[in-house]
Amino acid sequence: MIVPLAAACDRDVEGGEALLQELESSDYRNAWGRAPGWGRRLRGDSPHGTWVDVYINDVMSEAIADNVPLDAWPLESQVVVEGWATEDATEREFLVVMSKPTSLDTWYWAQWGADEALIYGGEDIAHCVRCHEAGEDEVRAFTLPPISMR
Repeated sequence: MIVPLAAACDRDVEGGEALLQELESSDYRNAWGRAPGWGRRLRGDSPHGTWVDVYINDVMSEAIADNVPLDAWPLESQVVVEGWATEDATEREFLVVMSKPTSLDTWYWAQWGADEALIYGGEDIAHCVRCHEAGEDEVRAFTLPPISMR
């Protein structure tokens, strides 16, 4: 597994803790949808782990269901990626979140280790943006609507 090294300025501990509490209280695994094409844990070759689960909140799910072209994901969009060592692992290696809060009007990035210790958190995290700028509105796992519903 590749874990990005983060500078101290990339550790918004207070914001990261608040976001983690929000995610835990949302029960995202059961309450949120899976990202398009991510109906189960899939093997990948990314910094986010060998096996990943990708969840999206209702804001993104509704934008996808509306099937209306978008230039950017709506404010309050959130993507959660869980990284796992194997397909059947029960202990998560890390948790990664992209969140687009109304207060920022940009993506907020955060990653926690298996022990839920914050590795990085904040906006404009260089190693996140460098990789994700290739994706539509910085999301690489799936595209902006309209999505073909074949």
